[in-house]
Amino acid sequence: MAPRNQDNGKQVCANPLTEQTLERLEARRTVTEDYDDVVNRLLDATVVEHSIETIIHDLVDHFEGYVAGIAVGHSCVENPGLLTITAYTADANGYEDLVSLYESEVVRAVIETADGNEINARVNIIATCSGPQSEMMGTTPVYIAENVIGLEPVEIDDGLERLREKIGQPYDEVRKMMGYGET
Repeated sequence: MAPRNQDNGKQVCANPLTEQTLERLEARRTVTEDYDDVVNRLLDATVVEHSIETIIHDLVDHFEGYVAGIAVGHSCVENPGLLTITAYTADANGYEDLVSLYESEVVRAVIETADGNEINARVNIIATCSGPQSEMMGTTPVYIAENVIGLEPVEIDDGLERLREKIGQPYDEVRKMMGYGET
């Protein structure tokens, strides 16, 4: 953490930016921006936010519909910081093939929970050639194709609804939803 200025309590940078970095910022600055504005604009450009619905549909489109299933891995906490979206497809290049749907380095999903709260979580998107799995505490299938043997089909709307019910809920509540009873 940067040291605090004694006079105004604001953080000050112990290692000022190099002249080259300042020149680069200046080259990207508009006439109405100060350096903080430039840095914030550039940082915002490295992150893309989409609704979870958009990400799931874009993932299906990415594989041109050749997806046996899609699951969202999440922690059973009130605000999961990271979601792992897995597409089960024969088009994957192995068991954990990172998928870049968007040009941004960081993708965040916006999910409205069943109780009306909004969660904004970072997303990792992977594809795997292994088969889809059933629902677990920290994994919610949001799509399972009709031709998957051994699992009931899940339409995207139904899967997203189940995700909205589970996400943002404490561990004990998810256990009850899943029929595991009290802890």
